[in-house]
Amino acid sequence: LTSIDLSNCKYVGGFDSSKKLKTVILKACNTIEQRAFVNCTNLVSLGETASVTYIGGSAFEGCESLASIDLSNCSSWPYASIFGNCKNLKEIKLSSTLTEIPPALFSGCTGLTSFDFTNITKIGDSAFEGTGLKEIILPATITSIGNNAFNDIDSVTINATKVP
Repeated sequence: LTSIDLSNCKYVGGFDSSKKLKTVILKACNTIEQRAFVNCTNLVSLGETASVTYIGGSAFEGCESLASIDLSNCSSWPYASIFGNCKNLKEIKLSSTLTEIPPALFSGCTGLTSFDFTNITKIGDSAFEGTGLKEIILPATITSIGNNAFNDIDSVTINATKVP
């Protein structure tokens, strides 16, 4: 199984460690369950994700080939490690209503070199640990930064309007 069309599914889960899976079409999907695509190391594309509003913990953890994702309509992802160790993740579009970054959300995403912290108020433990961020500009809206949030990042510049 290298490609699957889940356009009519409202809830998606159960593809844990599908090593050959490369493309998933989620056109009408509202919910991506916990561990839905964990360790799908060759997953490259999710197609249209405009309908996704909820993502469970570790949903894409270990998806090493995933390079970009648009979650601009996703308003709920309270769990940790959703994108942990997605080494090639370079671009992510988030909802402007998202204010909190859960623990370890991007931990180990070495390809992630930039992130827009606009509207963010809280950054969870290890949220960006081991990423490839080059410059971190923290706005005045930041009220909390968790332990090891920016640990193990090489050659990073941090600018903060206000440090909590």
